[in-house]
Amino acid sequence: LKTDLDGNKPRMVVIKFMRDEEKFHNEITPRYECNLESSFVMSQLKSFSSSGASDSDQMFRDNLKKLEGVLGPDPEAFKCAFVMPKAIQNLDSIYRQERPVGVG
Repeated sequence: LKTDLDGNKPRMVVIKFMRDEEKFHNEITPRYECNLESSFVMSQLKSFSSSGASDSDQMFRDNLKKLEGVLGPDPEAFKCAFVMPKAIQNLDSIYRQERPVGVG
């Protein structure tokens, strides 16, 4: 996975694990179909599905059990995941520090 994403160079990422496959597809499909700008929506680097047939999907299934300490007692309940670049700020810090107009 690491070599696939960035030529084996260090990169901070976030992995979003999801239990509901339908919600997963609702979240990733617009990123592909609507060409959403990365300045407004976090880009997706890679996605995994426990029902997928690719080698990376198989790797996802094989490694879920190893994440029990991180994801809780039933890591295999997470059917999907996707990898995004780590943002500089989250919405909470933007709200607290920058006080966007019309919010709150």
